[in-house]
Amino acid sequence: MPTLPLRAFDSGLPRSGTWIGYPLLTDLDGDQRADMIVSNREEDGLHVYYSSTEPRWELRVQGIQRDLGYGSAVVRDVNGDGRSDLVFAAHLDGVRVYTQTEAREWQLVTQREPQAQFCPELQLDLTLCDLDGDPHADLAGIGQFQGGLQLWRGRGDGTFELQTKVNLPDCGSMGRDVEAGDIDGDGREDLLLACERGLKVLLRRTVADQPETVCFVDASEGLPKPSIGNILYSAALVRLTHDGPVHVACAGLADPARRTAHHTFGVWQRDASTGAWSLVSAPLAANSTAPSGPDHHADHRALAVADLDRDGDADLVLATIGQGVVVWRGDGTGRFTAAGKLEGLTGKNRVSIGDVDGDGWLDIAATIPASKDDPERGGVRVYVNTQGLWP
Repeated sequence: MPTLPLRAFDSGLPRSGTWIGYPLLTDLDGDQRADMIVSNREEDGLHVYYSSTEPRWELRVQGIQRDLGYGSAVVRDVNGDGRSDLVFAAHLDGVRVYTQTEAREWQLVTQREPQAQFCPELQLDLTLCDLDGDPHADLAGIGQFQGGLQLWRGRGDGTFELQTKVNLPDCGSMGRDVEAGDIDGDGREDLLLACERGLKVLLRRTVADQPETVCFVDASEGLPKPSIGNILYSAALVRLTHDGPVHVACAGLADPARRTAHHTFGVWQRDASTGAWSLVSAPLAANSTAPSGPDHHADHRALAVADLDRDGDADLVLATIGQGVVVWRGDGTGRFTAAGKLEGLTGKNRVSIGDVDGDGWLDIAATIPASKDDPERGGVRVYVNTQGLWP
């Protein structure tokens, strides 16, 4: 497979280290350029890099504890001051909230409850959501070892309250990814999980006689449910076309004993009349030498979705072990064609998409994990997208 001729934007980024945490590209300072949040396991944990016009990445971690390990991060103004703040699910400490100052420094928010009560279990992933219709950001998290799905209401001052009046389907005790969005088109935010029980869609519902209870129902019929728990790594909400309905997608590992027992990659659509999901992405054609899309039974580590070529259809960035990180161009129907792979990546990577240089074309960040015995193999890379790549 050809290598995409993407320009590197790596100045100021680490060229070694155990970068196991998922990167997050997001504009932290309102300059229309995506900045980056990324974390490592063994060295000094959470890092925040600001993109600049030099071009160079500028590290700003003043106020952030340096021994939190890796974890998931989300960004939103959580205290109403107009600046983007940071919520981090630290592997070694639990969920922490940092507000951003005007000087691009970070201040830890003291929660009203002790840390153990605010977040009883470690969270492997977080997502922002809307649980109550108020203007304050709420949170959903999936447990790293125990606790399963947990929900918090934001108070608007940077503090969050764990929700105990909940009615949730069984999602197991742990998971790897949680996403939020209106899946069924009723105007309320639903949840998508890659968890111990497989790929799960949870639709928000209201119970008339329990108005204070946060209620979700399981709507996952037809989605992957591997016999080995917690081997789906990524989940994504997908609009195949700009104004099309919401589909769901996932990426994960195969069962070594039965490699075709479940789809390790796929895009599914929901039948509104039956509620069941069906696969719309095209697997490898039988007896064909030319694949018609990503391998639906290979081992995948990460998935990101965006319109990279600006044709109005969703494209994929898929990390496949042994193949690398490949960009797949979508045609709006669920079919994807390989455009090429990113240089220097093995497929055991984590990825994020955002516009790091403010030119209107979405770029790709990738972390390169390494073991603590050989950290020199690790690092963080950014690949810059341009109009000339897409005929």
